[in-house]
Amino acid sequence: MLNEILSALVAVATLQNLLIMVAGIWGGVIVGAIPGMTGTMAVTLALPFTFYMDPVPSILLLVALYKGSTYGGSVSAILIKTPGTASAACTALDGYPLARQGKAGKALNMALYSSVTGDFISNLSLIFFAAPLAVLALRIGPPEFFMLMLFALTTVAGVSGSSLLMGLVSAALGLLLATVGEDMYGSFRFAFTPDMQAGLSIAPVLIGLFAL
Repeated sequence: MLNEILSALVAVATLQNLLIMVAGIWGGVIVGAIPGMTGTMAVTLALPFTFYMDPVPSILLLVALYKGSTYGGSVSAILIKTPGTASAACTALDGYPLARQGKAGKALNMALYSSVTGDFISNLSLIFFAAPLAVLALRIGPPEFFMLMLFALTTVAGVSGSSLLMGLVSAALGLLLATVGEDMYGSFRFAFTPDMQAGLSIAPVLIGLFAL
């Protein structure tokens, strides 16, 4: 394992690759800060430019774009309470009130430090625990998925606060939006246009709801 990590560092730690990563991160931050422009879209738009690049720089560019956009989504979430990406949806809950108190810089710095720390820990977890988790994931079946969905619905009672009725109405609305698209039998529900046959994408729905 250590030899593979050292070999990867040797392949990555060049001036060209570092410049590519810096450009990708800044580009990702700009794209992520624009509501509706997700990291996936940034990677998709940059993909044609990587066809003529070497494998290592091209992968570094795409990864840097995606990781930069993950933080960039918190910029608009903190400043205008409109998450740029779905992952920054919760940032608007704490970041925007700080911005209204004149502490927008502090909120942005906290989001940056949290993003970098979380990403570093997740990368280490991916390196050391990906194989064991893959074996465990293959054993997850319908009973586990059912219990996961049941747990998600029961958390509504915990986060509803004093108004359980409003929490149940919100949960019912979320379930209604989730029914759009193809069901397990191949039928389409509420698919008024061909674009809706695949269901509602989670990112536009979250961004729209938080903007409202």
